[in-house]
Amino acid sequence: MSNSASLECYWNIVDAIVKSRGRETQRYHYFGELWHAIKDSHENRLIILQAPTGAGKTEAALAPFLWDLISSERRWHSLLYVLPTRSLVFNMFHRICKTLNACDESFKVLRVIVDYDYGGFTPFKAFLEGDITITTYDTLAYTFYGFRSYGHHLLLSAGKIAGSLIILDEVQLLQDSQWYSLTLLPYHIANLLIFGATVILMTATLPRILIKEIYKALEVPALRWNIRQPHVHISADPNKNVIMRGKLDISIKNGRLLDHVPKIAKDCEKPLLLVFNTVERAVKAYRFLVNNYYDVKLLHSRLISEERKLREEFFEKRPPSSDLIVVATQVVEAGVDYDFKTVATEISPIDSLIQRLGRAARRSNGEAIVYA
Repeated sequence: MSNSASLECYWNIVDAIVKSRGRETQRYHYFGELWHAIKDSHENRLIILQAPTGAGKTEAALAPFLWDLISSERRWHSLLYVLPTRSLVFNMFHRICKTLNACDESFKVLRVIVDYDYGGFTPFKAFLEGDITITTYDTLAYTFYGFRSYGHHLLLSAGKIAGSLIILDEVQLLQDSQWYSLTLLPYHIANLLIFGATVILMTATLPRILIKEIYKALEVPALRWNIRQPHVHISADPNKNVIMRGKLDISIKNGRLLDHVPKIAKDCEKPLLLVFNTVERAVKAYRFLVNNYYDVKLLHSRLISEERKLREEFFEKRPPSSDLIVVATQVVEAGVDYDFKTVATEISPIDSLIQRLGRAARRSNGEAIVYA
Protein backbone atom coordinates (compact mmCIF):
# COMPACT_ATOMS: atom_id res chain seq x y z
CA MET A 1 0.00 0.00 0.00
CA SER A 2 1.34 3.45 -0.93
CA ASN A 3 2.10 6.01 1.74
CA SER A 4 -0.79 8.28 0.68
CA ALA A 5 -3.25 5.37 0.70
CA SER A 6 -2.14 4.15 4.12
CA LEU A 7 -2.33 7.68 5.56
CA GLU A 8 -5.89 8.01 4.29
CA CYS A 9 -6.74 4.70 5.96
CA TYR A 10 -5.38 6.09 9.22
CA TRP A 11 -7.51 9.21 8.79
CA ASN A 12 -10.56 6.98 8.28
CA ILE A 13 -9.82 5.37 11.64
CA VAL A 14 -9.56 8.78 13.34
CA ASP A 15 -12.75 9.98 11.61
CA ALA A 16 -14.67 6.95 12.91
CA ILE A 17 -13.44 7.53 16.47
CA VAL A 18 -14.17 11.27 16.50
CA LYS A 19 -17.56 10.83 14.83
CA SER A 20 -18.61 8.36 17.54
CA ARG A 21 -18.07 11.17 20.08
CA GLY A 22 -20.27 13.58 18.16
CA ARG A 23 -17.40 15.81 17.05
CA GLU A 24 -15.67 16.87 13.85
CA THR A 25 -12.16 15.73 12.95
CA GLN A 26 -9.40 18.34 12.97
CA ARG A 27 -6.76 17.21 10.48
CA TYR A 28 -3.62 18.37 12.25
CA HIS A 29 -0.44 18.33 10.21
CA TYR A 30 1.56 16.52 12.87
CA PHE A 31 -0.66 13.43 12.45
CA GLY A 32 0.89 12.88 9.03
CA GLU A 33 4.40 13.45 10.37
CA LEU A 34 3.82 10.87 13.09
CA TRP A 35 2.38 8.32 10.68
CA HIS A 36 5.25 8.75 8.23
CA ALA A 37 7.67 8.11 11.11
CA ILE A 38 5.72 5.03 12.22
CA LYS A 39 5.57 3.78 8.63
CA ASP A 40 9.37 3.66 8.74
CA SER A 41 9.46 2.23 12.27
CA HIS A 42 12.17 -0.23 11.24
CA GLU A 43 14.32 2.89 10.91
CA ASN A 44 12.64 5.14 13.49
CA ARG A 45 12.62 3.00 16.61
CA LEU A 46 12.01 5.91 19.00
CA ILE A 47 9.45 8.62 18.24
CA ILE A 48 9.02 11.57 20.61
CA LEU A 49 5.68 13.33 20.11
CA GLN A 50 4.78 16.68 21.67
CA ALA A 51 1.37 18.28 21.10
CA PRO A 52 -1.02 20.37 23.22
CA THR A 53 -3.69 18.84 25.44
CA GLY A 54 -6.84 17.95 23.52
CA ALA A 55 -5.02 17.77 20.16
CA GLY A 56 -5.67 14.07 19.51
CA LYS A 57 -2.31 12.50 20.40
CA THR A 58 -3.93 9.26 21.57
CA GLU A 59 -5.97 8.77 18.40
CA ALA A 60 -2.97 9.63 16.23
CA ALA A 61 -0.77 7.05 17.97
CA LEU A 62 -3.42 4.30 17.99
CA ALA A 63 -4.55 4.60 14.36
CA PRO A 64 -1.66 2.66 12.68
CA PHE A 65 -1.97 -0.31 15.06
CA LEU A 66 -5.77 -0.35 14.75
CA TRP A 67 -5.53 -0.33 10.96
CA ASP A 68 -3.11 -3.26 11.14
CA LEU A 69 -5.73 -5.17 13.15
CA ILE A 70 -8.43 -4.36 10.61
CA SER A 71 -6.30 -5.25 7.58
CA SER A 72 -4.75 -8.34 9.28
CA GLU A 73 -1.23 -7.02 8.59
CA ARG A 74 0.57 -7.15 11.91
CA ARG A 75 3.80 -5.16 12.00
CA TRP A 76 3.92 -5.47 15.80
CA HIS A 77 3.12 -8.43 18.04
CA SER A 78 1.03 -6.26 20.32
CA LEU A 79 0.44 -2.75 21.62
CA LEU A 80 1.48 -1.82 25.16
CA TYR A 81 -0.04 1.46 26.33
CA VAL A 82 1.81 2.67 29.44
CA LEU A 83 0.52 5.28 31.91
CA PRO A 84 1.69 6.55 35.32
CA THR A 85 -1.30 5.62 37.50
CA ARG A 86 -3.91 2.90 37.83
CA SER A 87 -6.73 5.42 37.51
CA LEU A 88 -5.42 6.47 34.10
CA VAL A 89 -5.03 2.80 33.13
CA PHE A 90 -8.70 2.11 33.88
CA ASN A 91 -9.73 5.24 32.00
CA MET A 92 -7.67 4.35 28.93
CA PHE A 93 -8.91 0.74 28.97
CA HIS A 94 -12.53 1.88 28.63
CA ARG A 95 -11.55 4.56 26.11
CA ILE A 96 -9.78 2.04 23.85
CA CYS A 97 -12.71 -0.39 24.12
CA LYS A 98 -15.06 2.38 22.95
CA THR A 99 -12.58 3.22 20.19
CA LEU A 100 -12.68 -0.38 18.94
CA ASN A 101 -16.48 -0.37 19.04
CA ALA A 102 -16.50 2.81 16.96
CA CYS A 103 -14.14 1.22 14.44
CA ASP A 104 -16.29 -1.92 14.32
CA GLU A 105 -19.25 0.16 13.16
CA SER A 106 -17.27 1.45 10.16
CA PHE A 107 -14.88 -1.45 9.51
CA LYS A 108 -14.83 -5.19 9.99
CA VAL A 109 -12.70 -5.64 13.10
CA LEU A 110 -11.61 -9.17 13.93
CA ARG A 111 -11.60 -10.42 17.51
CA VAL A 112 -9.31 -8.18 19.56
CA ILE A 113 -8.20 -8.92 23.12
CA VAL A 114 -7.83 -5.79 25.25
CA ASP A 115 -6.94 -5.88 28.91
CA TYR A 116 -5.19 -3.93 31.63
CA ASP A 117 -2.56 -5.23 34.04
CA TYR A 118 -0.71 -3.71 36.98
CA GLY A 119 0.84 -6.79 38.55
CA GLY A 120 -2.13 -8.03 40.55
CA PHE A 121 -3.72 -11.48 40.80
CA THR A 122 -5.98 -11.96 37.79
CA PRO A 123 -6.98 -15.17 35.94
CA PHE A 124 -6.14 -13.58 32.59
CA LYS A 125 -2.71 -12.14 31.83
CA ALA A 126 -2.82 -9.63 29.01
CA PHE A 127 0.96 -9.48 28.66
CA LEU A 128 0.79 -13.11 27.53
CA GLU A 129 -2.44 -13.14 25.55
CA GLY A 130 -3.66 -9.63 24.77
CA ASP A 131 -3.46 -7.73 21.48
CA ILE A 132 -3.64 -4.44 23.39
CA THR A 133 -2.47 -4.12 26.98
CA ILE A 134 -2.80 -1.01 29.12
CA THR A 135 -0.42 -1.00 32.07
CA THR A 136 1.57 1.22 34.42
CA TYR A 137 5.21 2.28 34.22
CA ASP A 138 6.11 0.35 37.37
CA THR A 139 4.55 -2.89 36.12
CA LEU A 140 6.42 -2.61 32.83
CA ALA A 141 9.69 -1.98 34.69
CA TYR A 142 9.17 -4.79 37.22
CA THR A 143 8.37 -7.19 34.40
CA PHE A 144 11.29 -6.16 32.23
CA TYR A 145 13.95 -6.37 34.93
CA GLY A 146 12.44 -9.11 37.11
CA PHE A 147 12.36 -6.77 40.10
CA ARG A 148 10.21 -7.77 43.06
CA SER A 149 8.80 -4.98 45.18
CA TYR A 150 7.68 -5.19 48.79
CA GLY A 151 4.60 -7.40 49.07
CA HIS A 152 3.51 -9.08 45.84
CA HIS A 153 3.88 -7.99 42.25
CA LEU A 154 3.54 -10.73 39.65
CA LEU A 155 6.19 -10.76 36.93
CA LEU A 156 4.93 -11.19 33.40
CA SER A 157 6.49 -12.37 30.15
CA ALA A 158 9.23 -10.01 28.99
CA GLY A 159 8.99 -11.76 25.62
CA LYS A 160 5.78 -9.84 25.03
CA ILE A 161 7.81 -6.64 24.79
CA ALA A 162 9.97 -7.82 21.88
CA GLY A 163 8.59 -6.60 18.58
CA SER A 164 5.74 -4.65 20.19
CA LEU A 165 4.64 -1.06 19.80
CA ILE A 166 5.00 0.64 23.19
CA ILE A 167 3.31 3.99 23.84
CA LEU A 168 4.67 5.85 26.88
CA ASP A 169 2.04 8.47 27.71
CA GLU A 170 1.71 11.27 30.28
CA VAL A 171 5.36 10.97 31.23
CA GLN A 172 5.25 14.36 32.99
CA LEU A 173 3.26 12.76 35.85
CA LEU A 174 6.30 10.66 36.78
CA GLN A 175 8.05 13.67 38.31
CA ASP A 176 9.08 13.45 41.95
CA SER A 177 11.06 15.71 44.27
CA GLN A 178 14.32 13.84 43.60
CA TRP A 179 13.85 13.49 39.79
CA TYR A 180 14.35 9.76 40.40
CA SER A 181 11.76 8.36 37.99
CA LEU A 182 12.81 10.55 35.09
CA THR A 183 16.47 9.72 35.76
CA LEU A 184 15.74 6.03 35.16
CA LEU A 185 13.36 6.49 32.23
CA PRO A 186 15.95 7.27 29.49
CA TYR A 187 17.89 4.07 30.23
CA HIS A 188 14.68 2.06 30.37
CA ILE A 189 13.74 3.38 26.91
CA ALA A 190 17.18 2.38 25.60
CA ASN A 191 16.68 -1.17 26.90
CA LEU A 192 13.25 -1.41 25.30
CA LEU A 193 14.76 -0.46 21.96
CA ILE A 194 17.55 -3.02 22.34
CA PHE A 195 14.87 -5.63 23.01
CA GLY A 196 13.24 -4.89 19.65
CA ALA A 197 10.34 -2.61 20.60
CA THR A 198 9.16 0.50 18.78
CA VAL A 199 8.62 3.26 21.36
CA ILE A 200 6.42 6.35 21.11
CA LEU A 201 6.97 8.81 23.95
CA MET A 202 4.21 11.40 23.96
CA THR A 203 3.12 14.26 26.17
CA ALA A 204 2.05 17.87 26.01
CA THR A 205 4.87 18.99 28.30
CA LEU A 206 8.20 17.21 28.04
CA PRO A 207 11.18 18.81 29.85
CA ARG A 208 14.04 19.56 27.46
CA ILE A 209 16.55 18.12 29.89
CA LEU A 210 14.74 14.77 29.69
CA ILE A 211 15.03 14.75 25.91
CA LYS A 212 18.78 15.36 26.22
CA GLU A 213 19.10 12.54 28.76
CA ILE A 214 17.23 10.17 26.46
CA TYR A 215 19.56 10.93 23.56
CA LYS A 216 22.54 10.49 25.88
CA ALA A 217 21.24 7.12 27.11
CA LEU A 218 20.97 5.87 23.52
CA GLU A 219 24.64 6.51 22.76
CA VAL A 220 26.15 3.69 24.85
CA PRO A 221 24.00 0.77 23.62
CA ALA A 222 24.33 1.95 20.04
CA LEU A 223 28.12 1.78 20.30
CA ARG A 224 28.36 -1.39 22.41
CA TRP A 225 25.98 -3.56 20.39
CA ASN A 226 26.32 -1.72 17.08
CA ILE A 227 22.57 -1.16 17.00
CA ARG A 228 21.13 1.74 15.03
CA GLN A 229 18.59 3.51 17.21
CA PRO A 230 17.59 6.64 15.32
CA HIS A 231 14.98 8.87 16.87
CA VAL A 232 12.40 11.28 15.52
CA HIS A 233 11.18 14.30 17.47
CA ILE A 234 7.77 15.56 16.31
CA SER A 235 6.22 18.73 17.71
CA ALA A 236 2.94 20.36 16.77
CA ASP A 237 3.99 23.42 14.72
CA PRO A 238 1.71 26.43 15.43
CA ASN A 239 2.21 27.53 11.81
CA LYS A 240 0.93 24.19 10.46
CA ASN A 241 -1.27 22.86 13.27
CA VAL A 242 -3.89 25.43 14.20
CA ILE A 243 -5.25 23.94 17.42
CA MET A 244 -8.81 25.25 17.71
CA ARG A 245 -9.11 26.44 21.30
CA GLY A 246 -10.60 29.37 23.13
CA LYS A 247 -8.68 32.21 24.77
CA LEU A 248 -7.57 31.50 28.34
CA ASP A 249 -7.13 34.42 30.75
CA ILE A 250 -4.70 33.45 33.55
CA SER A 251 -4.27 35.26 36.86
CA ILE A 252 -2.00 34.47 39.83
CA LYS A 253 -3.22 35.20 43.35
CA ASN A 254 -1.72 34.91 46.81
CA GLY A 255 -3.24 32.66 49.43
CA ARG A 256 -4.64 29.16 49.78
CA LEU A 257 -7.13 27.86 47.24
CA LEU A 258 -9.09 26.14 50.01
CA ASP A 259 -9.74 29.48 51.75
CA HIS A 260 -11.18 30.99 48.55
CA VAL A 261 -13.50 28.12 47.57
CA PRO A 262 -16.71 29.89 48.79
CA LYS A 263 -16.01 33.02 46.72
CA ILE A 264 -14.85 31.08 43.65
CA ALA A 265 -17.92 28.82 43.71
CA LYS A 266 -20.20 31.85 43.97
CA ASP A 267 -18.57 34.23 41.48
CA CYS A 268 -16.74 32.18 38.82
CA GLU A 269 -18.32 30.95 35.62
CA LYS A 270 -19.12 27.25 35.43
CA PRO A 271 -18.43 24.44 34.71
CA LEU A 272 -15.69 24.98 37.28
CA LEU A 273 -12.67 22.81 38.08
CA LEU A 274 -10.85 23.05 41.44
CA VAL A 275 -7.50 21.24 41.53
CA PHE A 276 -5.74 20.49 44.84
CA ASN A 277 -2.36 18.89 45.49
CA THR A 278 -3.66 16.62 48.26
CA VAL A 279 -6.71 14.41 48.65
CA GLU A 280 -7.36 15.83 52.13
CA ARG A 281 -7.80 19.41 50.91
CA ALA A 282 -9.86 18.25 47.94
CA VAL A 283 -12.23 16.38 50.26
CA LYS A 284 -12.61 19.43 52.53
CA ALA A 285 -13.56 21.59 49.54
CA TYR A 286 -15.96 18.92 48.29
CA ARG A 287 -17.73 18.65 51.66
CA PHE A 288 -18.17 22.41 51.85
CA LEU A 289 -19.71 22.54 48.38
CA VAL A 290 -22.01 19.58 49.04
CA ASN A 291 -23.20 21.14 52.30
CA ASN A 292 -24.01 24.32 50.39
CA TYR A 293 -26.04 22.45 47.76
CA TYR A 294 -23.76 22.88 44.75
CA ASP A 295 -23.77 20.39 41.86
CA VAL A 296 -20.33 18.92 42.60
CA LYS A 297 -18.27 15.86 41.66
CA LEU A 298 -15.10 14.60 43.40
CA LEU A 299 -12.27 12.87 41.54
CA HIS A 300 -9.06 11.55 43.10
CA SER A 301 -6.78 8.50 43.08
CA ARG A 302 -8.14 6.86 46.25
CA LEU A 303 -11.59 6.13 44.87
CA ILE A 304 -12.39 2.45 44.42
CA SER A 305 -12.10 1.34 40.80
CA GLU A 306 -15.83 0.92 40.11
CA GLU A 307 -16.72 4.35 41.53
CA ARG A 308 -13.83 5.97 39.65
CA LYS A 309 -15.04 4.35 36.44
CA LEU A 310 -18.56 5.74 36.92
CA ARG A 311 -17.28 9.24 37.63
CA GLU A 312 -14.92 9.26 34.64
CA GLU A 313 -17.70 8.01 32.36
CA PHE A 314 -19.83 10.86 33.68
CA PHE A 315 -17.58 13.37 31.92
CA GLU A 316 -17.82 11.53 28.61
CA LYS A 317 -21.60 11.28 28.63
CA ARG A 318 -22.54 14.68 30.03
CA PRO A 319 -22.25 17.85 27.92
CA PRO A 320 -20.69 20.91 29.58
CA SER A 321 -23.05 22.04 32.35
CA SER A 322 -23.68 25.61 33.44
CA ASP A 323 -23.66 24.70 37.14
CA LEU A 324 -21.20 21.81 37.53
CA ILE A 325 -18.21 22.02 39.90
CA VAL A 326 -15.52 19.34 39.83
CA VAL A 327 -13.07 18.99 42.73
CA ALA A 328 -10.00 16.95 41.86
CA THR A 329 -6.36 16.19 42.53
CA GLN A 330 -3.61 15.72 39.94
CA VAL A 331 -5.47 12.76 38.41
CA VAL A 332 -7.40 15.32 36.38
CA GLU A 333 -4.20 16.31 34.56
CA ALA A 334 -4.78 13.49 32.09
CA GLY A 335 -7.64 11.38 30.84
CA VAL A 336 -10.53 13.80 31.48
CA ASP A 337 -11.89 15.23 28.22
CA TYR A 338 -14.17 18.03 29.41
CA ASP A 339 -14.32 21.72 28.58
CA PHE A 340 -14.30 23.80 31.78
CA LYS A 341 -15.00 27.52 31.70
CA THR A 342 -12.94 28.16 34.85
CA VAL A 343 -10.00 26.34 36.43
CA ALA A 344 -8.71 27.29 39.90
CA THR A 345 -5.63 25.40 41.02
CA GLU A 346 -2.94 25.27 43.65
CA ILE A 347 0.59 25.97 42.42
CA SER A 348 2.41 22.94 41.02
CA PRO A 349 5.47 22.14 38.84
CA ILE A 350 5.27 23.91 35.49
CA ASP A 351 4.63 20.74 33.44
CA SER A 352 1.83 19.75 35.80
CA LEU A 353 0.42 23.29 35.80
CA ILE A 354 0.22 23.39 32.01
CA GLN A 355 -1.76 20.15 32.06
CA ARG A 356 -4.19 21.57 34.63
CA LEU A 357 -4.72 24.81 32.75
CA GLY A 358 -5.26 22.76 29.60
CA ARG A 359 -8.56 21.52 31.06
CA ALA A 360 -10.10 24.96 30.38
CA ALA A 361 -10.90 26.86 27.18
CA ARG A 362 -10.77 23.78 24.99
CA ARG A 363 -13.60 24.89 22.72
CA SER A 364 -14.52 28.36 24.04
CA ASN A 365 -12.93 31.16 26.06
CA GLY A 366 -12.13 30.49 29.71
CA GLU A 367 -10.41 31.68 32.87
CA ALA A 368 -7.68 30.17 35.06
CA ILE A 369 -6.66 31.18 38.59
CA VAL A 370 -3.42 29.93 40.15
CA TYR A 371 -3.04 30.24 43.94
CA ALA A 372 0.54 30.45 45.17
